[in-house]
Amino acid sequence: MYFDGAHKADLFSPHEAPSGAVTVAMITGWHEMNESLCDFAGTLAEDTLRRDICHRLWKLESVDHRDCEHPVTGVEPLEPDASALLKAQPEDFRGRADAFRAKGDLILEKWTVRSCEAVTAYEVMMIKAPQGGTDFLVGAIQP
Repeated sequence: MYFDGAHKADLFSPHEAPSGAVTVAMITGWHEMNESLCDFAGTLAEDTLRRDICHRLWKLESVDHRDCEHPVTGVEPLEPDASALLKAQPEDFRGRADAFRAKGDLILEKWTVRSCEAVTAYEVMMIKAPQGGTDFLVGAIQP
């Protein structure tokens, strides 16, 4: 269940009963996590994976931009030479990375997110898991 910013005041203003008891709503997620903000083209990630990646990026963005939405404003392929995440992997994995990429089992993309007026670029590494599904790593790209 997702709520937009218009409901924030209601959710964060606890109701006090005549007896003095206070009711507090516990919710997970953020009002910034609007599913429509994750509806874009340009990525090789399928719908469920795309939403999972968006949720991770929104969590990261909410640290410094709690009261903003975090739309993904662009996605583009990322070359392996520019990948800090790939460079951080064990040497045997890096040695096989080209073969993984050729099979489509390793995908590197740059996702750009706008929060308030700030724009942050993230590297997204998607790795097909042998047991099924796709694992992913994200990291901010340092300017």
